[in-house]
Amino acid sequence: AKMANIKKIIYTVHNLADKEQSLISGLYSKNKYRNNKIIPVGISPIVTESICKRYKLQKVDTIFNGIYLDKYIPKRDYTIEENIVILNIARFTQQKNHIRLLRVFKHILSEFSNATLRLIGEGELLEKVKSEACRLGIENHVEFYGIREDIEMQMNKADIFVLSSDYEGMPITLIEAMASAIPIVSTNVG
Repeated sequence: AKMANIKKIIYTVHNLADKEQSLISGLYSKNKYRNNKIIPVGISPIVTESICKRYKLQKVDTIFNGIYLDKYIPKRDYTIEENIVILNIARFTQQKNHIRLLRVFKHILSEFSNATLRLIGEGELLEKVKSEACRLGIENHVEFYGIREDIEMQMNKADIFVLSSDYEGMPITLIEAMASAIPIVSTNVG
């Protein structure tokens, strides 16, 4: 942007400000934000509040994340067929806390042996999560789907959507689950 002689840069902050950047990057951003070289925008009130708090800014605008609703078909039949399909869509990173999800799912299996946990995504912790599923003895009930292009269909096939993150800005997957009208179980995140 500087080489293109752009005077003002708008930067969309997608996560909590103290989680998005390292200390050094944060100091750079603070300088640019406070000198109006870069204008930060939050994607949700919790993100906007975190920007103001971390960088000591008085006013930051919010532009909410969104999706194209017409791609999603709201679920109308909540009848459980043979298996209860619990769906999670997330990168396999520390933030998304799949290990917590697996441990909770093991408890669910003790009461609902017909449950299946479907995990969509990739990331650096994928193999660790697969190993944990084996260690917990639940690997036959956990399905790893990798990256998918048919999220709308996967949402519609699921009985429950679950989000196990430690923190979030404004998760697109929750918006997609709401658009699909499936029940949601989530940690208390932004």
